[in-house]
Amino acid sequence: MASIQKLGKGKQPLRAIDFTDPLSKKRKRIRLGVVSHDFAVECKRRIERLVAAKSLNHPDPETSHWLTGIAAEIHNRISKQGLCPPRVKPPETPTLREWIDRYLSERSDLKLASRKRLQLTVDRLVECFGENIPIGDITLSHAHEWRATLYTPKTTTAEKSRLSEATVRTHCRNAKILFRAAVERELIAKNPFAGLKSAVIAADREGSYVTPEQTKAILEVASLPWRVLIALCRFAGLRCCSETHGLTWGNVDLERRRLVVYAPKTDDLRAVPIVPELFEILNEAYANAAGSPDSVPPPSTNVVTLPENNRHRQLKAILERVGITPWGDLFQALRRSAESDFARFAPQHAVSGWIGHSMEVSARHYLMTTDDIFKAASSRPLLGAMQSASQSASAEPGTIQQEPENGWNTVDEHNGNGDTKPVVLHRLAKDCLSTPERIRTSDRRIRNPLLYPTELRARGVCHGSCAMTDDFSCYQTLESTPWFGTRFIRTSRLPATP
Repeated sequence: MASIQKLGKGKQPLRAIDFTDPLSKKRKRIRLGVVSHDFAVECKRRIERLVAAKSLNHPDPETSHWLTGIAAEIHNRISKQGLCPPRVKPPETPTLREWIDRYLSERSDLKLASRKRLQLTVDRLVECFGENIPIGDITLSHAHEWRATLYTPKTTTAEKSRLSEATVRTHCRNAKILFRAAVERELIAKNPFAGLKSAVIAADREGSYVTPEQTKAILEVASLPWRVLIALCRFAGLRCCSETHGLTWGNVDLERRRLVVYAPKTDDLRAVPIVPELFEILNEAYANAAGSPDSVPPPSTNVVTLPENNRHRQLKAILERVGITPWGDLFQALRRSAESDFARFAPQHAVSGWIGHSMEVSARHYLMTTDDIFKAASSRPLLGAMQSASQSASAEPGTIQQEPENGWNTVDEHNGNGDTKPVVLHRLAKDCLSTPERIRTSDRRIRNPLLYPTELRARGVCHGSCAMTDDFSCYQTLESTPWFGTRFIRTSRLPATP
């Protein structure tokens, strides 16, 4: 049993706890100093539990937690008597510069582009807090103040230096990564940047669609090397410069009209179709790289011969020569426009595979509703479409409903003989198992024909049960179907297949 001893007189005398060591059977004393009677009673009760735990070799979790909250001086006196282990001295908190250098040296897996973006965040942190501040001294309040400084332009001239919300959130994500790693290594107790908003937001795509007219005007005044770079971004959706400048002639199959593109961002290969507009430019560049009609360029020769530096400045100069106001995200807008055009006539899972990301990323950051889609929708009589659908539903099985004269462009304008439309609709009806009541298919070309051109349906490509990966019919259609000037028709509800 332990006992409380007064080591003096007065209202607040020195107090101590006497106890018997369970191993040596000797009487020992732990001095508490000037403490209240209630605290001394609590210490006596805890020390008795520690003595029991030592004799039974069974620690008490509640008492162990109590030890973590007492003063370091009293804890050291208890540990000297052998009732608990000494406290582990916390590691010295490194300064911001020391921690950043250590983290970057450990992250040898970071790619060059990721390291550059992370370094931009590091520069912002050092500029705000300084290099010599211990990372444990950066609080939540400091983190919110740092985020607010990101919105302030570095120069007074400009709106150009003001960071967008998406860029600010990127810096916040990088700061979270840096300090979360410090928490995992137990250098700091918690991450001060954990509460900052850093979720990825959708890109601002307003006015960033590069129209076919603008593209043609740019290609007319650009030199051949620039036409190749612009065409790869605008017609194939390649990333500039990681994918465009890494493409070699060995990855270009002009006979099958395919590009094999390596994406450093995802460390993956993907196949991209060569559309007619891109084929013409690549053909010219191939002949120029070969030098003579009888020779071929080495497979390891780069398709794009332009340097990576100053590409934005030079593209802006080309746009000024044409009289086009430069849009935001120059090369990214070309890539978005390519995917938006692909999505007009190909299933989205194929388009996302060609561009090199998921369908969710496509919908959130890339696909755009162009003026052509609005014009097509505004010229379509909605009540007439409903009446046509009801007539089609009431028709006898096996018959084909004809389009009204004042409707959209009919298939007769494409085939010239008027028999393509019944044949195509009959094939789609058979493959998609349609009924008079509903269209039982997940094919978006049938459910939303506004977004898809006539040429694909006229060829019967990518219908409800099409297996792209088997016959590559989507690629074959792209090779012979120009993007620009495609026309749209309205497909009436399909009759039942007999």
